[in-house]
Amino acid sequence: MTLGGDRNSKALDYEAGPDLQKDIGAIGKIGKHEILQTDGYNLFCKSLYFTRLPKWSEDNSKVCLTHIPSCREITASRN
Repeated sequence: MTLGGDRNSKALDYEAGPDLQKDIGAIGKIGKHEILQTDGYNLFCKSLYFTRLPKWSEDNSKVCLTHIPSCREITASRN
């Protein structure tokens, strides 16, 4: 996975610092619906969560609604 493909990921890459790209680059591609957790790096958070979704459609909003609680559960289980 590579940051910098759009404005959001470029901003994330810039603000988080180079270690974020090194770590996610070492992991490689993630599967659809898989959730990847990393450190927060230079951001004001403990963790970042990445996921890969299929091409956007209205049906994908349901996928997002399941991923957000999953990220919360991951965070709760690790704290």
